Amino acid sequence: MTRSSLLSLALVTAACAGCHEPEEVNAGESHDRHARLNAAGNYDLFVGPGISDRLAHPDELGRAAYFMVGDVSPGLIEAARRKPNRVVSLAINAPTPAPLTLVVSYPGRRGVKKIAVKTGDPMASGVVQIWIDDRGSPVGLFELRRWQRAADGKLSSDTYSTGLLPDPEMPPSIGPH
Repeated sequence: MTRSSLLSLALVTAACAGCHEPEEVNAGESHDRHARLNAAGNYDLFVGPGISDRLAHPDELGRAAYFMVGDVSPGLIEAARRKPNRVVSLAINAPTPAPLTLVVSYPGRRGVKKIAVKTGDPMASGVVQIWIDDRGSPVGLFELRRWQRAADGKLSSDTYSTGLLPDPEMPPSIGPH
């Protein structure tokens, strides 16, 4: 699956499960999205083909194509619920008190490639959004630009995106610092 195929899938399936009691976290959701309460008491929001089934069988997760916004605090989800447009947007390269983890996993010719960054990383830029869909379920969206510096000092980047929603409070997306 190419990055553009994964992007298309993510745009079609960009809705995650509700943020309620842990046993109700995935009530009524599709197999292509999943919200999971992690050990820290935060939520990991996944989107990808058959991701609910793959998470039920962890040995299959290593071969899965998915996007994940991890370590989403219940407070951030509640902040999105209180907004008129139900979206909270954060700059990826801005330090936050509790960093979010962004993961992109996709199969390639040489196996599964996984990119993981935390908000505040100086070699990452873009925007992460927590959106509350029409069912009241939290959805993790992002546009991540991962920067690399070549031996000659030139910068290049790769972009990974689920697509973003309009937000009048969208932070600017700036390059590495």
